[in-house]
Amino acid sequence: MSSRLDITDDTITALKEFWSLPKFGPDDTRYPAYVGFLPASLRPAAETELNAFVDQLIATLPETPNKASVLKLFAQCLLWFAGHDTEDRNRICDYLVEIMDIIGLESSDGLLNNFMYA
Repeated sequence: MSSRLDITDDTITALKEFWSLPKFGPDDTRYPAYVGFLPASLRPAAETELNAFVDQLIATLPETPNKASVLKLFAQCLLWFAGHDTEDRNRICDYLVEIMDIIGLESSDGLLNNFMYA
């Protein structure tokens, strides 16, 4: 579970680029199309929550580049999204998978699956 991740300057740069992107808005390039985080009044809060998680990764990964630490942060982030619609929960999982790709984390050890379906 404490698998070491290979975190480089490029990894941190990619996380910063991800942070700067707009999140949770409507997206008709997906199937089915994503209407955006609902209610729309919570979109800024959802984006802020996800960006705060990314900030935590940027701050902690260089010193603690291991899977267990990342999954603990994932679990904390997911708590905010737990009571929302399935589409919004699916979208946060998509974002977390994108982050997993950036940091080289191959598996959430069932964390995302449990969040969606448990």
